[in-house]
Amino acid sequence: MPERGRSAKRKITSINALKMVDGREWASSTLHPCHVLRFDVTLCFGIVYYSPMQPIMSKDVVERLSRYRSVLLRLKSLGFVRVFSDNLADALGVSASLVRKDLGLHGIHGVKRGGYNIETLVERLTEVLGVSGMLKIVVIGCGHIGSALLRTYGGKRYGINAVAGFDINAQIINPMAAIPILDVHELATYVATQAIDVAVLCVPEDAAATVMEQVRTSRIRGVLNFTAAHLRSDAHCLVQPLDIRMEIEKLFCLVEMSARRERAETAPEGRERGNDDR
Repeated sequence: MPERGRSAKRKITSINALKMVDGREWASSTLHPCHVLRFDVTLCFGIVYYSPMQPIMSKDVVERLSRYRSVLLRLKSLGFVRVFSDNLADALGVSASLVRKDLGLHGIHGVKRGGYNIETLVERLTEVLGVSGMLKIVVIGCGHIGSALLRTYGGKRYGINAVAGFDINAQIINPMAAIPILDVHELATYVATQAIDVAVLCVPEDAAATVMEQVRTSRIRGVLNFTAAHLRSDAHCLVQPLDIRMEIEKLFCLVEMSARRERAETAPEGRERGNDDR
């Protein structure tokens, strides 16, 4: 279990015992018969900002490293100083050997029976992911979702700073706002002068392809796609999809599978097999 200093009396038996609030803490379906899907926008930015100077990794590995870092930051804020691969594995629902393999890929190794120093591990993962310092983003499409993202990340929360929004609606555009909302046609000029590499796309699905063409002509190198439109990555710009509809469908599927399993476990043996004993 994670170590919280020599004099600490309270220890957590599982990282999954932490409840997820606002994308920073954790919840687990092992605690109650309710499925919980993690939906952390911050992790997606970690994937988009992955440093190309690091060894070649699959998207799954990058995502796991970002999740490890998120767990470690939470533990660090609680005062813990050391963590074991079993703890990280428990939090992500993977094996401890996979955790050690992911970390070992970058020369990160724990101490036998001593685990990993959390602060050192956070620093190393931050370097590997290329997410040191404040991550500046812009939001394209300032409707309900876009506005919510600007409010959440406009205050430099969680290491992310939403510096501006873009829209085509004249009633929404406000260059003088605390977080300026500009005409989308100013995107290329703005991101060039402000050195912005990542954008979040929150426009209507039928407008996504057109707006994406404008994005591709700018210096933007990564897009977090909140729309349901299928947008392809290319050599210049990486597109990371984040389809809420798909996540909801996935959750409904998991709930239905769980219900079927419960019905099968409680049904009489003959009925489970579809037999009629009459």
